Amino acid sequence: MSVPSDLFIVSIDVGSSSVRTLLFDSSAHQMEGFGAQLAYRIQTTPDGGAEVDPEALADLTIDCLDELHRQVQEAGFRVAAVAGSAFWHSFCGVDATGKPTLPILHLLDTRSGDQVARVPDAHARTGCVPHSSYWPAKLLWLAENRPGTKVIMLNAAAGWCSPCKREAAALADFAADYQAAGVVVLTAIFQDQEGRPADEDFARTWAHTFGLGTPVLIDATFATGRWFDVGTMPANMFVDARTGEILEIATGAETDADPMKVYRDLLDHYLATR
Repeated sequence: MSVPSDLFIVSIDVGSSSVRTLLFDSSAHQMEGFGAQLAYRIQTTPDGGAEVDPEALADLTIDCLDELHRQVQEAGFRVAAVAGSAFWHSFCGVDATGKPTLPILHLLDTRSGDQVARVPDAHARTGCVPHSSYWPAKLLWLAENRPGTKVIMLNAAAGWCSPCKREAAALADFAADYQAAGVVVLTAIFQDQEGRPADEDFARTWAHTFGLGTPVLIDATFATGRWFDVGTMPANMFVDARTGEILEIATGAETDADPMKVYRDLLDHYLATR
């Protein structure tokens, strides 16, 4: 089906050195004189850090869009679609309101190089070799360099899973109870309520619905399926933050009145012996 010639396409590119917006016609030809570009610099540290301020990056994106919107409005054009792209394999935690809790750890951040050796080799499943640019090593680095962190609890969940929702409703209080003891709780959401791969909107909805102030990760390819079977949801993994050792994998719904009781018992045991 052809697209009317009076409709236009906005593109947004959040790159590693600048944010840029452009305008294209319905034949995908760039419109000269339309668009905006704002440069920025990744903040680097002597130990290999490469970080980006997420709030500042969002402001640059909004400013570029505002300028292009002004240009489009003045020309009297109509926008039919918006396309976007951004740098890959970066990590940023957010709270229940969607506010960043960390700077963006850029894919060029190599501080997790020492943790790579402890990442299980999932190349055959994912096509990716263990590397400092990917999340597993970054998560280990974060856990080991966040003061007092002893155990990471990874809660795998799906939108269609009723027991997962029951756990999620209790997860905020659970995380708060164990925060001072050095426990970091993460949620990996892999499917929405229709069984479709989870996306950012659903992750935000999940965090907001259950009041989660802990990071919610999007696992759209179900990478955590290397350790969890989808038929045994909910599933939780406990990892020693200092060694990367998997301490326990607990699957299946808890029938106790407190859905977190079994996890409390596990954590109490691990914390007492570490």
